[in-house]
Amino acid sequence: MTEEAGSYDVSTEVINGKTGEIKEIKSFQNEFNVEQFLNTVGTLDLSTEQEKILDTPIPDEDIEIRPDGLIYAPWMEYHSILKKAFGRSWGMIPNGMPKFAGNYIYWGHWLIIKGVLCGYAIGEQQYIPKNQTMTYGDAVEGSKSNALMRLCKGIGISLDLWKPSYIRQWKEKYAEQYHDKKKDKNLWRKKNTPFEKSKEPIEKVESKPDMPEDIEQPLTDAQLKKIRAMIGDHDELSSTEKKEIYDWLKENKAETFGTDEGKISITKRSASDLIENFEKYFAEWIEFKSTDNPPE
Repeated sequence: MTEEAGSYDVSTEVINGKTGEIKEIKSFQNEFNVEQFLNTVGTLDLSTEQEKILDTPIPDEDIEIRPDGLIYAPWMEYHSILKKAFGRSWGMIPNGMPKFAGNYIYWGHWLIIKGVLCGYAIGEQQYIPKNQTMTYGDAVEGSKSNALMRLCKGIGISLDLWKPSYIRQWKEKYAEQYHDKKKDKNLWRKKNTPFEKSKEPIEKVESKPDMPEDIEQPLTDAQLKKIRAMIGDHDELSSTEKKEIYDWLKENKAETFGTDEGKISITKRSASDLIENFEKYFAEWIEFKSTDNPPE
């Protein structure tokens, strides 16, 4: 049976068929009313010192890299920046309870700073129940930390981490690839990281001068995901328009080549250019749409 009790849904279930022992389960239902904060959006008043704190990049030495090559700043870096700029006058308000779907925990949060609504983001964290090294609670905390990172990105903190030219320079100086013999694949790590014999560094091989780097390599899954995410960020576009701009970019702004499967793929190098100059190309597409002619 189920009954409402304030901000909780209270349900009961029989947990012992012989004794009839009843266990009461309470499921928290967040009733946070975001509407009362909507008129505060864009009104956060910052001092010169606060602007400086938010605009100061996270030191290169504090950036980390995942085995798949994605660089990131640990959540405590973002927390420290917000604390330094606003003290304890900020917080993350959860949008209900975390959701578990497809081996991932998803949890949305609003960012409130000094009573001003400054953003909303959904954090995610992979969670595999059979993995004994991460509990459900750990995964929930991970999704909250991921939401914090995305919220801070939304207010302009350390945007260099999404800039292809910065990523390449950082990797060249601070990271290296190694071959993991157990997994039989090439992975990434920071330089000077202690490694096992099964994780030996990959020797650099100079590219042949007559083979331009990336010219005939297809864009990576990460690049495709990034391009689609940048298009998806424009909520004003319909699904049809989002497909139209991708096709337009592919036809007018990208180098392509035919794959062995007979498909037309954007090159890896060209995909990096699309990501770095996306907003510029997006503006050109808007002009193209309005005039029905490609911009000169």
